[in-house]
Amino acid sequence: MVPVVVRFIGGTPRPVSESWALFLGIAGTWVIEGFGQWAIIRKADGAFLGQAGFFTGMRRPGSDFDAAPEAGWPG
Repeated sequence: MVPVVVRFIGGTPRPVSESWALFLGIAGTWVIEGFGQWAIIRKADGAFLGQAGFFTGMRRPGSDFDAAPEAGWPG
């Protein structure tokens, strides 16, 4: 049985190794850059709604943009 939560992230649970790599990437941005993603929690019941925050994407659109943090959220 597939956990209900994965319906929001593609419908299939990720392998543990992939989940761990994603976690390390999020934690690493806080350590290296001093900013990163936050958990979005509903106050009424403590439900996890998602995540949002800042990251350095290094998408190579140009040197004037590459070093600038981007706002982002999975979805």
